[in-house]
Parts: sequence; C-alpha cells; structure tokens
Amino acid sequence: MRKHLFVAILICMFLLININKTNAQWGQQNSGFPYSYLYFTRFTSADTGIVVGGNSGMILKTTDGGLNWTKITISTFKDLSCVFYTDKNTAYVVGETGTILKTTNAGDNWATQTSNTSYWLKSVYFTNTSVGYTVGNYGTVLKTTNGGAGWFFLDAGNTDWMNSVFFTSANKGYAAGEVGRVYRTTDAGLDWKQTYTGSSFVISAMHFTNDSTGYATDVAGTIFKTTNSGDNWTALSSGTTEPLFTVYFLNKDTGYAGGGNSGSTVILKTTDAGAHWTPETTTAANYIQCIYFINADTGYATGEGGTILKTPYTPTSVNKKTCSSELKIHPNPATDNLIIETNYTGEIQKLEIVDIVGKCVYAGNFNNTATIDVSDFPKGMYFVKLYSNNSVFSVKKFLKQ
Repeated sequence: MRKHLFVAILICMFLLININKTNAQWGQQNSGFPYSYLYFTRFTSADTGIVVGGNSGMILKTTDGGLNWTKITISTFKDLSCVFYTDKNTAYVVGETGTILKTTNAGDNWATQTSNTSYWLKSVYFTNTSVGYTVGNYGTVLKTTNGGAGWFFLDAGNTDWMNSVFFTSANKGYAAGEVGRVYRTTDAGLDWKQTYTGSSFVISAMHFTNDSTGYATDVAGTIFKTTNSGDNWTALSSGTTEPLFTVYFLNKDTGYAGGGNSGSTVILKTTDAGAHWTPETTTAANYIQCIYFINADTGYATGEGGTILKTPYTPTSVNKKTCSSELKIHPNPATDNLIIETNYTGEIQKLEIVDIVGKCVYAGNFNNTATIDVSDFPKGMYFVKLYSNNSVFSVKKFLKQ
C-alpha cells in the first residue's frame, strides 16, 4: 500500500513539475522523429500543414493542428530545406543535390521535377501559380514560368551560398547571401544588385512586410532592417548572440525571430516593428530553423531534434482529481486486455501508452472507454496518458505480467 502511494505521489510530482512549464508560450508537439532536423513548415489551414527536413528526405503532414504527424512516402532520400504553397493543394519542396518536388493533392503525393543542378537548393518562393524561384549554393538561382515543368538558370553574379529568397511583387525580389550580402532584383530576376547589411556573417533568413520594409537575420544573433528596399540596412538590438536562422512577421509591427544552439532554443518577439525584441519562453531545448503563423494567434516552430513547437501553449492544469479517480484502468496487473475508463467530460484528443523509458508503444483515439490488447507488450511497468489541449492531463500506471 505504501509502495503504491509512493508511486502515485511520484506521478503527481512529475505532472506538477511539468506544469511549471505551462507558463511557456511555446509548447512541444510529438513529431515522432526525435533525431531529425526539421527545417521548414507551412500550413494551409488551422488543421493542415507539412514540415520538411533532413534524415533522408523527411516530409511530415498533420491534419489535426499538429497533434499527430504522418511521414509521407517520397522518392528521394535527400535533405529537404523549404516548402512553398501556391494554393491549398499545390506546393513545392526543394533540397539537397538540386531536389525539387511538387504536390497537387495537399502533400499526399509528390512528383520529382528536373532542376538541372546538383547544388543544394535552400529556399523557394512563388509569385503566382506559375512563376517561382529557388536559390542555393554557389550562387544558384533557378526560375520557372510554368509551375515547375521547366526550370532555368538566372545569373545572380555571385558564388554565395544563398539561404533565403523572398519576393515582394512580380518583379522585385531578394536573395540572401554570405558575408552580410543581400541581392535584389527589380526585373523578375534578369539582373541582381548587391546590397550590404553590415554583417560579417551568413544571412540566414529574410522576411519583408511590404515593398520596401524587410528584415534579415544572421548566424551571429543580429537582426537587420531596411525601409528602402535594401539600399540601407540597420542592425537592431536582438538581445542575443546565439545564431538566428529564421524571421517571420505577421504584420508591419509584430514579428518573430528564432535560432539557438544544440541544447538551447531562442525565440524572440517584437510588437513595435523591430525596435525591441523580447525572449519567448518554451519547453524545448533545441535550436529553431523556422517560425510560421497561420493566423494572428497560432504559430509553429520547427528545428533540431525533431522539434515542433506550437503557440499558444495551454496545457490543462493538474489538480487532485487528475491524480486520483479521473482515470481508471483494470485489471492491474494485466496480461491480455487492459480496460481504460475515465469520467472526464472535456474533449480528449488521444490516448498513449508509454513504457518506463518514455517510448510510445500505443497511441489512438479515446472516447472515455477502451479495451487495449497488451498481450504482446513485454513485461514491465507502463503509463497510460490522456491528452487534451495538446497536453497530458491524466496519467495512470499499470504492470504488464
């Protein structure tokens, strides 16, 4: 009896410790791939989005607002860097060794396009459903005018490793290069003029809020701003020296920048057009590669270690009810079937069973009662977890014999 009471106390302490993270503005979601680098994400609705990354051609898709992610089967094993949607069904992905993929059914299937380059393509941007650009290593700039059926080279006049491309109109666009350089075109890519941010480092990302105002980040933690289409850039005080890999603005005033190092996460927010940047709190400890908002309230960030973060982060508070009678399981110990019941009246998103080291051995939908076949589970201790509001709200242990 004392042993069972002690275990129950430990479980509640574990939950309460995690509740200390509920003040975090960004909370982790389970990508299912903790050793992957997730470079870029985009959503077409509140529920549907994809993430692309490394580790042999990774495309993940969600249709429930990030609660669950499914790995999509594709024809390449190359790292993927960026995705761009031209409508809710059509998107393009670029990556290593000149990889370009296209989907016309919202990411369920992807066809390979011919890029005629073996260089790593780092960023892609379309100005309409037909015209798009992608940039990459050694000054590579490609353009399509027919939805990717054919891609041709543009001469940007440099050999920089270019990490980001962004167009503000059909004719005016920017490509980020090395040693603080940003290249601008005003004639749809025919000619490119070099501008200089003042950085001595690689420019990692760009985002423009209108035709003349834009922001850029470098790998030394500096954020730069232009208000005259890149003719001049001003270094803003970010408050960090950690590398920054992404910048994204919701409107002319509110924006985010992200980065960090292995073991640290940096997410910064401004509400005054970059004059001040405030650190955001998060439950993660991996660097961020991309930040994207689907609306003024809901955003996602992706990065190292399979990291997918979502804001707002609003896990359900733990109370006495959570640690006691709310979740019932029997028989316990179990040998064949485990019956799980709850009297919780709120929305339950899913049920998970994890082993003693935290590995998920079962996941599925749950409607207040379920019978789970555990006969093939190895003997040992397991934990049943219920999720609501993208967070665990109730945990119960059982022993498999």
